[in-house]
Amino acid sequence: MTTVESARRGMLAADWIVRAAAPAWLRRARLDREAAALEALPELARADDLAAAVAPLLAAREAATRAWDETWSAAKGARWDASWDSEREASRAAAMSAAARWDASVQARWSAAWEAGQTAAWGAARAAAWDAAWEASVECAWSPGWAAAHAAAYDAVWATELEPAWHDAWDAAWEAARAAARAVAWDAAWPAAWEAARAATRAGAWSREWADDVRAARWAAAWDSGRAAARDAARAAASPAARSATGELTATLDRAASARFMGTVTG
Repeated sequence: MTTVESARRGMLAADWIVRAAAPAWLRRARLDREAAALEALPELARADDLAAAVAPLLAAREAATRAWDETWSAAKGARWDASWDSEREASRAAAMSAAARWDASVQARWSAAWEAGQTAAWGAARAAAWDAAWEASVECAWSPGWAAAHAAAYDAVWATELEPAWHDAWDAAWEAARAAARAVAWDAAWPAAWEAARAATRAGAWSREWADDVRAARWAAAWDSGRAAARDAARAAASPAARSATGELTATLDRAASARFMGTVTG
């Protein structure tokens, strides 16, 4: 490949990252205004084009990061929902009706166990969804298409007048896309992890141990069992959900990059 061909290929790669790949992730994260601003840029062909792209890319990065921060803050502040409270009350009523003896001390311990079970399930789901969203966003940001486009663009601009502007543009585009992908992955991972954690807690020690008088040792065992079950179930559910949410667009972008950059990307 000649130097001219390499430069042209590199600028095509840069243009694809800025005007196609990053906007695609922004739209998936419902950041349509920021996506449209990038799509409206003229084709990137010169240093001036790259420099002009930096400001809207930085705005997109800021919006995507802010959206993720708001999502995560809401997740940290949220608690279990009304359906969980209803389920808890129904389970409590069933246990009370089945109990041979139900005095105030047993009821207090049972209630404490269910509250602990809710806390364990919610905390496990949140942690699992965070991990899954983070991992999925890394995979999206370094998929074959993104990696090939980055390499092609860098080869073309290295030691040229384009290099400073490209570094700024790439950093902003990559971070914006990754934040958007993380939000997309979270939206899928969180409900999957939460439901799995709740189901594991329902099936665990909480539903079995509290109909009769309970010793402190059994309470501790029930706590450990329920917490571990919720954690494992949430992890098992969150990662596939996150990858499923981001996988189709990642594959689509990889195929587009393969076609655009002369078949150098597989997938």
